[in-house]
Amino acid sequence: MHFLRHLPQDMREEQMKDLDGAFKFTSSGNAEILVAWLENCIRNDHEEAYTRLDEFLNTVGRRKYLIPLYSGLIRSEKGRILAQNIYRSARPNYHAVSVRTLDDLLAWKDNKPPARF
Repeated sequence: MHFLRHLPQDMREEQMKDLDGAFKFTSSGNAEILVAWLENCIRNDHEEAYTRLDEFLNTVGRRKYLIPLYSGLIRSEKGRILAQNIYRSARPNYHAVSVRTLDDLLAWKDNKPPARF
């Protein structure tokens, strides 16, 4: 965790691939490690991990994991679109408290996406 949390903010694609190749972060079964890694992947637009990100967000409903990942995604337009697409499929499986938080974060109201969808 210390290692992952202290990686440089900006990393090249090659560096991300090398790290994942060496440590297999994307395939980690440890949610804490995986979330810390996925936060780095989001920040550096490491698309190779986005399938795992989608799987994780569709199977895990704990707010402590959801908030940092969705918050990271919505920092860019590409990420916001990805977040909204994932949330559309994952939302029915989330606890009501998580849904309320994420609806506000992603501007979803009354079980419906905003008009721009």
